[in-house]
Amino acid sequence: MNAQNTDAETSKHLLKGNLLITPSLEYEKRVTNATTLSLQLGVELGTIENEILDETRVVFYPTLDIDYRYYYNFRRRQEKGKNTTHNSANYFGLANSFSNANTIFSDRNPRDAYFVTIAGVYGLQRTYWKKLNLRFEFGAGYGFSDIQETILPVVNFSLGWVLWNQS
Repeated sequence: MNAQNTDAETSKHLLKGNLLITPSLEYEKRVTNATTLSLQLGVELGTIENEILDETRVVFYPTLDIDYRYYYNFRRRQEKGKNTTHNSANYFGLANSFSNANTIFSDRNPRDAYFVTIAGVYGLQRTYWKKLNLRFEFGAGYGFSDIQETILPVVNFSLGWVLWNQS
């Protein structure tokens, strides 16, 4: 018999270590039964263009993400017998990201001092075997720095491990 979460609500506390290309540590805290606030500290991929040398380099930037998520389908997933453990549900959210322009593992830094993105996103999060966490979200956002501003697509993917949970 499968052990499933029987509460139609978010976890009180969830700490995850995200792996793959952009490692990070993420803490997700319940605000209401259907909403959470997520704080994530890590790195993200980016590019730097050098117009003089006509080259583009892939670099890593330190980032801080603060996200608000509204999980809307806990009850429906439970009625279908699906897992809702560790916030395994779909959500609408507001994703906010702050990136420092000082790159990691590179001698190149962009002209910007920082870059901020504010985006509306739709996402899903699933946890398998009580520990393996998968999150995918996409949307559109507004990005700005001290020298530029732009409208941009937002796509985030993380694969991580649940380090600590309190339901």
